[in-house]
Amino acid sequence: MILDLHVHTTHYSRCSRMTAEEMATRAIEIGLDGVVITEHNAFWTDEEIADLRRKFPTLTILRGIEVAAADGVDILIYGLTREHGLEKDMPAEQVLEIAHEHGAFAVWAHPLRKTLTPNPALFTLPFDGIECQSMNIDPLEQDLHLETAQRIGADPFFNSDSHATTTLGVGVTEFDNPIKDEHELAESLRAGHARPFIQSHHFDPAWQLKEETMSERIVKAIASGITDPVDLRRRVGILAMSRIERLLRIHRLAANGAV
Repeated sequence: MILDLHVHTTHYSRCSRMTAEEMATRAIEIGLDGVVITEHNAFWTDEEIADLRRKFPTLTILRGIEVAAADGVDILIYGLTREHGLEKDMPAEQVLEIAHEHGAFAVWAHPLRKTLTPNPALFTLPFDGIECQSMNIDPLEQDLHLETAQRIGADPFFNSDSHATTTLGVGVTEFDNPIKDEHELAESLRAGHARPFIQSHHFDPAWQLKEETMSERIVKAIASGITDPVDLRRRVGILAMSRIERLLRIHRLAANGAV
């Protein structure tokens, strides 16, 4: 059974560009068995998810959440269907305590997105998984994310972090057994009965477009006077530092009339 574990829709995630219906239709088209809707800081209600499931009876549709914890730490929670006190901007440690208290599985999403040197205290927290590849992680830094997972002793995850139909299914997880509900999802992840992988035929073209878009944003930021690579990464996006530094070199050469 193949699921996309990190999906956002316009229903609760303002940054998404796909409706839930568009997401479900595309999931069926590309052969996914199911999806986990992980909206930002919100769960779908029982009534909302039941209505969506009725519209797409052949697709397994589960709920999760992406909690925006304090200090820019985003945490994917699997196994819950309501907040249980989870709130935006609460300390990551508290998010994990609530998740584990209720039997959930917690994954640190795109941990190096803003900085390659997160607060060292975060590496002592009991994350169950680390997102090591997604549309918000540059492939050039995948090894750094895998090292982070190894350092913490958490399972690596390859997700889509999809906000549009063009990126759905780029990273998925194959389960050994059918997953019928959120409890089974968390239990299967905890037991290691799942294997994440990147679907290159989806990921490669999607990443090429993403890289082009983010490079354009970096170039505009440089032109506006932002030239510190760390600041550019924090302000603009998730390109690897090596890509950002290359764009800075090109800008400096052009400014000096060398290109």
